[in-house]
Order: sequence, then structure tokens, then C-alpha cells
Amino acid sequence: MAKNRIAACYFPTTTLFLDDGVNFLKDLSLQLDETLAYRLFYEPYKALRFLKDNYHPYVNPRQWLSDLKSRGDLGDLEKDEFTHSFVDIDVFSIHKMMYIPDRFAEISVAVIDYAMPAMNGLEFCAATSDLPMKKIILTGQAGHSTAVRAFNEKLIDRFIMKGEYGFLKTLREAIHNLQRDYFSDLSEVIIKDLEANPRSCLSDPIFLDFFDKFKTDNHIIEYYLVKESGCFLMLDEKHKMRWLIVKAEADMKEFAEIAEGNDASRPVVTSLKQREKLLFLFTKEDEVGVSVDKWKDYLFPAKKLAGKFNDYYYAVIDGQSKYDVYPDKVVSYEDYLKKL
Repeated sequence: MAKNRIAACYFPTTTLFLDDGVNFLKDLSLQLDETLAYRLFYEPYKALRFLKDNYHPYVNPRQWLSDLKSRGDLGDLEKDEFTHSFVDIDVFSIHKMMYIPDRFAEISVAVIDYAMPAMNGLEFCAATSDLPMKKIILTGQAGHSTAVRAFNEKLIDRFIMKGEYGFLKTLREAIHNLQRDYFSDLSEVIIKDLEANPRSCLSDPIFLDFFDKFKTDNHIIEYYLVKESGCFLMLDEKHKMRWLIVKAEADMKEFAEIAEGNDASRPVVTSLKQREKLLFLFTKEDEVGVSVDKWKDYLFPAKKLAGKFNDYYYAVIDGQSKYDVYPDKVVSYEDYLKKL
């Protein structure tokens, strides 16, 4: 079962298949979802050499973190305020992943046959334990009890019997769920930190259900967190860009107070006070450079979502809009699959 947590980012990834049964693996690949990117290996040592020498993951959450104590723009008193905070999260940088053309080559899941003569599947899993990819062992009856032990010891993430009823459906679902878990686990430190903010929607179960439905209804295949409150930049299967902007009630109240206190126009103040529109400023430059008298160009029709922990307001923005993104630099998953 996929974990009930939104990841900091998600995009389609590659599944590695390793089985010394050449015909089995070729037949299996013909029955996989045509939108699944995969690599086939028939020899464990070749797969191991590839992973150790020719492959590196692109998702590295440490790139989005910095030690607050090392920041030169903070004085000693300010640093003392972060005694219990080890990291500063650069949420804005996460969406830049979408400009990496080879991001879809990220191997999130490996499907490995247990019974291979040169190196069995569990030995292969042990040899790649330093990699974050999720592992599924395919086993026959003879290796079932061994696979159960390996699962309980967390050496593998799933095991599936090759001959079981509904094998292909079970495998597809396992790959799908583990791909989600892959991003969820890599995002855990970041998301857990952001969830502690009472204005964040990222841990609200009602918002999680809304988020999943929104992705399904809009055919979203990539998303990237762009604001701590829970705003996302998304791409659908047609490479169309869409923004899901979410603000808590406290954010909306603050926007209205700032607008009124800085003599914004009456329509702007009214729309914020009545929660008819919400404000979205994307970059730090926007936050500093967009004065209140220009807010009308950054307001979007808002809808209310009553969460379990808070009331939220959300807006959906289609296309590039006025924000600092570059769709022409984004390689689509469709184009990647064509290359494969």
C-alpha cells in the first residue's frame, strides 16, 4: 500500500528488471504498461556494474537543505532562534528538477528474480542496499519462506510469487505503489519538517484525498512542491503546466490585513477579506518586488476546502502564467518514452 504522505516531488521513473530467464523477461516486458519506462538485465553482475559504475540517482533531498548555522545572512541572535532546527529548506529549488532531461531515468524500483545461479536475488539486494530504490523479489514456492524472512528484515519491500493468480496485476500495482513510496521516503525529512507548520496542508488527511483526486482528474504525472504551505507546480500527460495553490485561513487573513494596512484598492481588499481570491507570489523576488498596488495581477479565484485541522483555500492556475518558469526547457515524459 502506498504511504499516505505527499512527496516533495514526483515524476515517472524507470523500473529495473533482473531475471536470468531471458524468455520470461522478454514476455513480461511485452505485458507491462506501455507508459512504464524500464531496463532489462539478464545477468546480475552486469546489473550490479551498471548501478555501481554508470548510474546515479537524480533526486537528492540534501540539495534542498542547508545548515542554518552556516548561513552568513543570519546574525548570532537569529541563529540562536534555530537551536532546534538543523536545516533550512529551499523549497523553491525543488521544481528545478523538471529541467533535468534525464530525470525519468531515475530507478525507483527493481524487480529481481530470486533463483539465479551466479548471484541470487537476495544477494543482489544486499549488494545494492546503499541505493534508495525499492526492491521486489519474484520467487517460486521453494524460495517463499526465504523471501518472507527478507521482507521482515527489510532487505526487500515486496515479494511476489511467480505463479500466483493475478501475478501481472499484482506486479503492476506493486511497482506503482513503490514508485510513490520511493519519492515519499526521500522527501520524509523535508515534509515532516513542513508538516509542523500549523498553516501547512501537507499532513491533513482531507487535503491528501483532495490532492489524489485532483491528480487523477487532471491526469497529472509530475508535480513539484513550490511553497511550504502546500502549493504545487504540475505537469499532465500532455505536458500542460498547471499550478495548484493552497493557503490556510491564517494566510488569507494576513493577506487581507496587509492589503488594507497598505492602502490597496478596495476591490483587492474586499476580494481578500471575503475569501473570493487568494494571493500567489512565486519567487522571493516576487515577494519583495510586487507591491500591494500590483497585487490585483497576482490574485486568483479561490475555493474553500474544509480540512480536518484547518480551513484552506485553493486556486488552480493553468499554463505558464506570469511566473518565472520555462516550459520550453522541459523534456516531457512522452518524448522520453519515444527515445526509449
